Amino acid sequence: VLIWLTLVVIVYQQYVLVAKQYQQQQKSSKPTSLQFWLLRFPFSIHCGWLTAASLLNVNVLGVRLEASASTQLTIGIISLAVLHAVSVWVVFGFAKPNYTIAGVLAWANGWISAELKNPSAL
Repeated sequence: VLIWLTLVVIVYQQYVLVAKQYQQQQKSSKPTSLQFWLLRFPFSIHCGWLTAASLLNVNVLGVRLEASASTQLTIGIISLAVLHAVSVWVVFGFAKPNYTIAGVLAWANGWISAELKNPSAL
């Protein structure tokens, strides 16, 4: 029950942050350095982190529900594909690329790779 609740909360937070990020992308004015570092950068980091965390929770849910190995592998492959697609989208899909979100997702992929080299039981 708790893993479902966690997933719902994370996805809701991610939805709010993605909406805010999109709203900021639509503004025509360029932020000052202070505005970027105080108002955009932290939210971009959090948005990227929530993207990775929500997909991680989907994978953990598959394990907790004791899905078959092929189902877990499918969920994992789709999750990694989504992480890469989001990274490409935030860099190339907007007039003003968001390198922060892409950087956070690259960082998350690096740690996912490191964990899969030495996996631990859930």
